[in-house]
Amino acid sequence: IFSRRLEIGMLKAVGMKRHELTGMLIVESITMTLGAALAGITAGASMGYIAFYSDRILSQVPTVFTVDTTVVPFIVILIVIASIIGAAFSARRIVKHRAIEILRM
Repeated sequence: IFSRRLEIGMLKAVGMKRHELTGMLIVESITMTLGAALAGITAGASMGYIAFYSDRILSQVPTVFTVDTTVVPFIVILIVIASIIGAAFSARRIVKHRAIEILRM
């Protein structure tokens, strides 16, 4: 968020309120977090399936490919909560300044 201080300063200068800026930054953070979680789940499941399939070909022992669907949503929820907390604290720190102070940083 600190790297986007010029954008935040401009938005504040044209009249965007603190809570609007904070909300916008939190929504952006949630969106990026969910996108990254989806990509990670897809990549992890794909790599797990590839490892399972190659092990199945090379091994004489029968194996079963499973994805633990009870843990994945719990982890995604924890990651989203951590993202919200991080974005809220970062946004709160930057939006408490006046627009001119943000632009001068």
